[in-house]
Amino acid sequence: MKLDLLPYLDYLAATLADRARVTPTPHGAGCSLGWVELARGVLDETTQAALRQAMAPAAPPAPWPVLVYPRLYLRDGANAGQRDAWLAPVVVHALLGADGTLHDDPQQALPCVLPRALSGLLRQTQPDNTHLATEAYARFCDTRGSWAALLRQAEGLLVSVADATWDDLELAGHRLLPQGYVQLCTALPATCHQQQLLALLRADPDQPLPLLARLLQPAGLREPLGTTQSLALSEHHLGQFSARAPLSPTQRMDLLHHLAGQAGETDVLGLCRGGADQAMLLQNAIANLWVEHALHHPHPPVIVLTADTVAALAPLLAIETGLTEQPFAGRWLAEPGSLGLQLVAHDEAAAPALSALHGVAGKARFAAQIYEETEGLAQARMHFLARASIALGERFDQVATVAERLQARLQHEAETIRQSMATLRILNGLLDDAPLTDTRIAAYLAQRAEELESCLARTATAGERSIRLQRIEQDWADHLATEPWWHKVLAAVGLDRWRQQRDTAFIAAARRQLDPDGSLPPTPGNRDALHGALHAQLLAAQAIQAEGQTQSAVLQAKLAQLRSMVDALQRLLPPGAALCADAVQAALDTGARHTAFQLALHYWEARYLEELAAQLRHQPQLKDTRGPEKLRRHYRRLAKLHPCFVATPEALPARFIGYLNQTDAQPLANFIDLLIVADAGHLAPERVAPAFALAKRALVLGEATTDPGWMQPHALDERNALNCGVATNAAQLATLHEAGLTAAAGTLLHLALRACPYAPAPEAARATAHAVI
Repeated sequence: MKLDLLPYLDYLAATLADRARVTPTPHGAGCSLGWVELARGVLDETTQAALRQAMAPAAPPAPWPVLVYPRLYLRDGANAGQRDAWLAPVVVHALLGADGTLHDDPQQALPCVLPRALSGLLRQTQPDNTHLATEAYARFCDTRGSWAALLRQAEGLLVSVADATWDDLELAGHRLLPQGYVQLCTALPATCHQQQLLALLRADPDQPLPLLARLLQPAGLREPLGTTQSLALSEHHLGQFSARAPLSPTQRMDLLHHLAGQAGETDVLGLCRGGADQAMLLQNAIANLWVEHALHHPHPPVIVLTADTVAALAPLLAIETGLTEQPFAGRWLAEPGSLGLQLVAHDEAAAPALSALHGVAGKARFAAQIYEETEGLAQARMHFLARASIALGERFDQVATVAERLQARLQHEAETIRQSMATLRILNGLLDDAPLTDTRIAAYLAQRAEELESCLARTATAGERSIRLQRIEQDWADHLATEPWWHKVLAAVGLDRWRQQRDTAFIAAARRQLDPDGSLPPTPGNRDALHGALHAQLLAAQAIQAEGQTQSAVLQAKLAQLRSMVDALQRLLPPGAALCADAVQAALDTGARHTAFQLALHYWEARYLEELAAQLRHQPQLKDTRGPEKLRRHYRRLAKLHPCFVATPEALPARFIGYLNQTDAQPLANFIDLLIVADAGHLAPERVAPAFALAKRALVLGEATTDPGWMQPHALDERNALNCGVATNAAQLATLHEAGLTAAAGTLLHLALRACPYAPAPEAARATAHAVI
């Protein structure tokens, strides 16, 4: 089943609008609501006045949409004023009349909803509770009409999923507050930027969004990569994030699938990977693209890593310490302290182990900003040149010269990697794709040495035969020249018996010299024929000798080349290590590839300082704005210090929306070079899919068995899918649901696995995603 881009954008927008209802956040535009008022459905004058005061000046006339929290629980250890510590087990969407009365809203398909936050608490006591909410919505969706009916529906939902009424419900780690809460309906702050991005994309349907379109299309499965393909792709594995450990075979194959996409075969790679495998893959995808751009592009790549919990990613982007024996280890600039730069939303805290970017463009604040004015740049330049002089072993006065040296060293490391992989590919072909081991290589070299010895022996034999034939040919000429005169006279009159006896004796002697094979006439016969046979054998022997000499030279050169290639590979390995493909790959991981990443890190530092110097010649400090082109340059500049930007799915869209003026916004579509989504098994499609419009390629990682908790209620989700044209009938709805592609049942990982042409482990999850579509 094909998902079309424009209807899917509408579907995402509708889903995000509903998320404000499914995951409401109590905010300041509300006030406490007593339980007596709640039961009566009439707000007192004080509450009404407070809500009217919170309304915008241009608010429409009554009735006004409101959210009612019949019960509120407070997280243990928090005070009652901390709204982010509140938990409402049920939320009621209603209309508030001008007289303060609460009414059912006929526009709401599901006026009572169970917030997602309730799912995690209930799973502690009821692990398999995901289906309960769906069943409850189906059972109580028609219980409505009056305010009292809505309260009955709300309590009925609670009883269905928690087996407790208002008065009985207990939530672990929380205590019941003595009142409820009512607030005006507003957009959920967490999703407002995602909704803004979708609105901009939907307003410009002609804007090509190839990556997002690719995410929505099922991919046909491809054959697994063979040894030859793997070795060819390994030539493009140029950067390794860490020197502490090489890639495992599974991790290497995952990275090669990613590199196959980098070569243009696929834009979306979805893999069922968690834990160490996920960490290693995302680190090396970052390192590889970072090195590749340093070698071939004028600008660094813009790489964005997004996940639900940014703090968990911080250790993965830390600068390695304890490797002081490596001349290029660490930073050559004091700031920033991390390889990752967190794009911090206004209402979230920065992860302690990450560098942080607060604000956007002209209002941005970040640690390396101290360099972006004349005095700070001078200090940074001096510190950088001192570190470069120590590492490279020569004195430098110009940052540009350091950049040239670093790129030359980088080219050398890249060439080492390419030549090593080309050598492995040649050896693999010679061994007919058999696993490459030192035993097989030694056996192959021994066979080729035997072939050379045999060829040299044949050539020598042919040479000796050629010499004997030349001697015999000369002897034949002497034989003719010394023939007695009377033999000639008698032969002229037909009496040639004496001549034949003499010729027969010569032939017998020639046979003894040549170890004959019958090619000489057994009897004298025609002297011209005998001479022709001798000369033919001479030419044949000379031809065999010449051919043998050519073959021997070729074999000698090949054997010498092979031995040289094997020696070059062996030098990559620790002393005494057995030679095999895995050992060579591991040695390159912790050697040339990691060194290349370190060199690229300092190369981009140099390019950052060069860019600052060029701009500060004309102004005392940089002036960034949110114009689309200037915002792109802003991120390209910061990318020279940070291989990766990090953001939550909710914070990401706002950072990549530029403004042509104070009101006209423009998303930076197709700008991000690589979007990496970690722990995608936790993420609902609507939270991350809009960001695919901002990127060129994507790497999606997560565990397929992850339970993301309750998603969109099925009734809402089905209504949205039908209204937006994502599905047109119940059968299509069921197909989408079973494939895990909906907000009510899916995750971003389901979409990515469906769009990925490779079958990663566990294969069962990948097969399921393909079988349904």
